[in-house]
Amino acid sequence: MAERAAKLPGGERNNGWLDSQLSSPEGSNMIARGETPGIERAWASAGNRAGHAEHAGEREPPSSPEGSNMIARGETPGIERAWASAGNRAGHAEHAGEREPPSSPEGSNMIARGETPGVGVKPRVDGVANGGERTTLMSHSLCSVTLHLVFSTKDRRRVFRTQEMRDATSAYITGVMKHLGCPLIRIATVVDHVHVLYQQNRTAPISEVVGAVKRESSEWIKSQPWARLNADFAQFHWQGGYGIFSVSEARIGSASTYIDGQAEHHKRVTFQDEYRAFLKRHNITFDERYVWE
Repeated sequence: MAERAAKLPGGERNNGWLDSQLSSPEGSNMIARGETPGIERAWASAGNRAGHAEHAGEREPPSSPEGSNMIARGETPGIERAWASAGNRAGHAEHAGEREPPSSPEGSNMIARGETPGVGVKPRVDGVANGGERTTLMSHSLCSVTLHLVFSTKDRRRVFRTQEMRDATSAYITGVMKHLGCPLIRIATVVDHVHVLYQQNRTAPISEVVGAVKRESSEWIKSQPWARLNADFAQFHWQGGYGIFSVSEARIGSASTYIDGQAEHHKRVTFQDEYRAFLKRHNITFDERYVWE
């Protein structure tokens, strides 16, 4: 036993005290419990002699109730609380609380996942990690969907007879699209229909975007002086349906050119023929009886 005591921190100075502990009634009881007399107090003083006096009180001695529980769980007494203070001694006092100790529930989970406790939680200030690297606080969902929207006036009434009407209608629809978070690429209002090339909002259903465009623009058109004084707009409505077609990145340029040339195009081709060609090109089946409603 004397040899064992001599190996304790400061054993040479504590041998006399340990001998008294061995022969005391409490020492006998500790031996009966399988504990080592003299370890209880020597443990705390070991921290002081190691130069960590400020943390010695935080360490769990092996023979304390918590120390025994830690041993039963396969943990090392004194590591649990010393873990957080290690960050302070390493010069990371402000982040020590963010590090996961090995024996914490999260620390155990990290070890099970093959991770290193204390590394998974990165210190950061205002979303910027130490070293200037910006941390990602949430995943990004990215979207790039370009669509070509086409819809006509109800019964294909030829109401937008002047350039002023067409330009004003195109400008208003552009504003509606921007408000809906759908960047507009090209737009053309023709005498009886509209073409819109735009990028679809990731979180908005297509039907809601088209519905808002038609509803908002219809109300605005009816409020304009050139519509109130014109019999053609007395019962103005857009058609109930619409056509919408996907456009690949490589075809955005040609689609834009096509929309820019609508005025010339419709000197030769009617809207109905144009629309049928779109449906056939995209392999969309349709019923002629209902497609114009």
